[in-house]
Amino acid sequence: MITVSSVKEILAWPQNRNGWHVSPNANEVKIGSNCSIDGKVTLNRYVSIGDECCLYDGVNIGYNSTIGPKCLLYENVSVAGSCLIGKGCKLFDNVKLHTSSIIGKGCSLYDNVTMKKAQSSKQRVNLVPYNALLAFISYR
Repeated sequence: MITVSSVKEILAWPQNRNGWHVSPNANEVKIGSNCSIDGKVTLNRYVSIGDECCLYDGVNIGYNSTIGPKCLLYENVSVAGSCLIGKGCKLFDNVKLHTSSIIGKGCSLYDNVTMKKAQSSKQRVNLVPYNALLAFISYR
């Protein structure tokens, strides 16, 4: 596990050090402070990683995706393009998020969960934490 302080630090490493793959333009990838990232992680263009995140082996973050602060992405998590993952989320081993998935603050997705791409906007599923759902239901 390596803790990084900036994208420029990553790009200064010898090619493929620790198995990382980062977009060649440092301005396109943003990594927050105190992030820990294992080897074989792929960060595509326009990715933003919040502060204090932890990404384990084999994580792949698609273009234009945002990972909120204090998130944990365990081994072989795959996040497709234009996804939004809220603060404090945990995505366990082999979770797959398809394009434009939205995961609300504090959610956990356990091993081997796949969020498939919706066929239309009416089928779109966005996850919110259970306590937020209860608050919404009681408010209505």
